[in-house]
Amino acid sequence: MAVINKRATPVKVTKSKGSKVHAGYFEAQATVDYDGIYRERAVFFEAKSIQELDRFDLKNVADHQYEHLDMCHKFGSHYASS
Repeated sequence: MAVINKRATPVKVTKSKGSKVHAGYFEAQATVDYDGIYRERAVFFEAKSIQELDRFDLKNVADHQYEHLDMCHKFGSHYASS
């Protein structure tokens, strides 16, 4: 059993009407797409689409995302890119 959460991208809404957003911008760089807990350990996931199923280039992960995953791993969490 695991608890996995989709992390929201930090967006500042500048124009809206009711529940519809018409304009906005990213307030900060997002870290990773998902986080949670699995078997009493923190887990972090970055989801990416790939064309080739037999390889995953690290260039698909932004530097700030890799740094976040590396820091979390150093603190004992599990992480994966899929």
